[in-house]
Amino acid sequence: MSPGTGLTVSQERKRDGMLAHATRVADNVWRIHALYNLVTGIWPILHMRSFEAISGPKTDRWLVKIVGALVGVIGGVIALAGVRQRITPEVVTLAIGSCASLAAIDVVYVSRGRISRVYLLDAVLEVLLIVGWIIRWREVPEAVKETLPQIVLSP
Repeated sequence: MSPGTGLTVSQERKRDGMLAHATRVADNVWRIHALYNLVTGIWPILHMRSFEAISGPKTDRWLVKIVGALVGVIGGVIALAGVRQRITPEVVTLAIGSCASLAAIDVVYVSRGRISRVYLLDAVLEVLLIVGWIIRWREVPEAVKETLPQIVLSP
């Protein structure tokens, strides 16, 4: 048993190999998603004026910065998981769930006239990321997907 993980050395090697394989399959998707979230998340924090020039004026700038920080953190988590070759089902769920949430918010609030139509471009990009994650995750062999949670979570 390895200290701290509760896994045998053999289980750790198997887990690491499977995570590395899943990460290689999703390589381009995680890189694009992480970069997009990091840039769009940090942008309003660093330069609100240019952000508003593209996305339209904001009344609650503090809220824009909070959302930006959260989007940036999601991008950071995806980047860290990718660099460490740890694209797990949980990371894929975070990626797809955040894209779906942001796309839904974009579409609903553009349709209500509350935010600029430029957010429809973001919605399209979020949907494309979802498609990319689904396509890439389907390429991970079933044996890997089924075994990952058991190996990662087993005591």
